[in-house]
Amino acid sequence: MKAFQWMVVAAATVALLACGGGKYSEVEQVLNDEIDLMQTFIDKMEAADTTDAVADALNGYSEGMQDLIPRLQKLAEEFPEIKTQEDLPPELAQKLAKVDQLMDNMQGAIIKTMQYVHSPAVQEAMENFGRSMTQQ
Repeated sequence: MKAFQWMVVAAATVALLACGGGKYSEVEQVLNDEIDLMQTFIDKMEAADTTDAVADALNGYSEGMQDLIPRLQKLAEEFPEIKTQEDLPPELAQKLAKVDQLMDNMQGAIIKTMQYVHSPAVQEAMENFGRSMTQQ
């Protein structure tokens, strides 16, 4: 779970660079992709009522994170100022609020997987999820 929290914090930190026009346009796109991935996962988990649906939601998120994590790491190297989180532009507050909301919703979605933990497909998807969240 620590890795998951790190990724969400990283995504929120990247959001701090989203302002400023063209210089940070890639940062904004990565953050938007993270928000979309999180929302898709939450939506799929809310609708999931079978082990296959839960496994699909987990696997989809894991696959998306395999793409996003390297992009987040690249941006963190390219823009070291993201670690300071100072001088937050007002227009970024909405995105950060969305990330916070989605973090809470994702925790609830992850808890829902416990109802389906007996399924080998869900167990495998949870392992993939865990691996994707600890990817360095």
